[in-house]
Amino acid sequence: MADRFPLYTDADIHGPVVEGLRQRGRDVRRAVDRFPERTSDLTHFEEAARLGRVLVSNDSDMLEAFEELARREEPFAAYPVIHVTPRG
Repeated sequence: MADRFPLYTDADIHGPVVEGLRQRGRDVRRAVDRFPERTSDLTHFEEAARLGRVLVSNDSDMLEAFEELARREEPFAAYPVIHVTPRG
């Protein structure tokens, strides 16, 4: 699936999740590559906004939720913030 929106993951997103997203063709930038540990969430939010990326902050299995969001015609039309909760 083509990448419909680039992602920015904070430090709570572990390597296997990032790798899984990348293997599915997602464009992912990691906060840990840009900022030191314990950088504030606000800094990450501002960086994601500056880069025009969706901020992802959670260490749960989110891959299917991202795929479902990517299938929507206009994934962010309803509101600029979408809370994605993993199933199960």
